[in-house]
Amino acid sequence: MRKFLKISFWLLFSTALLLVMSFVSSKQSDRFVSSDKVVVILEHQDNNHFLTESLVKERIQNHFGYHVDSVQLADINLNSLEHFLKTQDEVKKVEVYRTVDGKLFLKATERKPIVRIIHSNGQSNYLDVEGEFMPLSNEYSAHTLIVTGHINESSFRNSIKDLSLNRQLSSKMILDDVFEIATFIYKDEFWKAQFQQIYVNEKKEFELIPRVGNHRIIFGSNKNMRRKFRKLRVFYKEGLSNTGWNAFKTINLKYRNQIVCK
Repeated sequence: MRKFLKISFWLLFSTALLLVMSFVSSKQSDRFVSSDKVVVILEHQDNNHFLTESLVKERIQNHFGYHVDSVQLADINLNSLEHFLKTQDEVKKVEVYRTVDGKLFLKATERKPIVRIIHSNGQSNYLDVEGEFMPLSNEYSAHTLIVTGHINESSFRNSIKDLSLNRQLSSKMILDDVFEIATFIYKDEFWKAQFQQIYVNEKKEFELIPRVGNHRIIFGSNKNMRRKFRKLRVFYKEGLSNTGWNAFKTINLKYRNQIVCK
């Protein structure tokens, strides 16, 4: 008997809880979302600001046909809204949800571009920190390393990681090398502050253009990249500190056991 009463109690309790939740949900759906009930949280990377609260709301309005801060909750499909925000070029991660008090939260983490590539045909794009293609924004320009010169792979629209899956494709493209050297520079605070541009010459070799001094670094290919950077760091500290930053026009790192300056 006691077991029967216990089961009956929990059944009644669960039913009552479901009724209350349904009532609350129904009341929430009837509510209009006011501007003070819409919370847009944007997580910017490296102090970039591709998105703003007003831009997010404007895109939602253009796509769905309603103002997100003046519509009934029942008219908002949270899954569709989240999926739409995930498709935005600037967005890496999105979370959309509503709370019991009727607030609508839109949380978005921006992508992190590390290099901008200007192709020989004039087109331009970013590669982000994960090696993913990222179009330029009409709203904001990120301060990143710039790559120019003899590079024309503007039709590429995927991830650098895909190149390793196809050796034939990888051998025909230089974007994987660009991503490798740009990532190395991005992760090192000294080199990140030192270099502003990379030039790809007609031999598909890299020339680094520093922020300070009138010289350029003849880097060559990505082969032995870390050793070349170590050699250059020593030369900067022990060589240019004595001769001055404008003593040479070129600093060639292509040779294994020496640095050739002109």
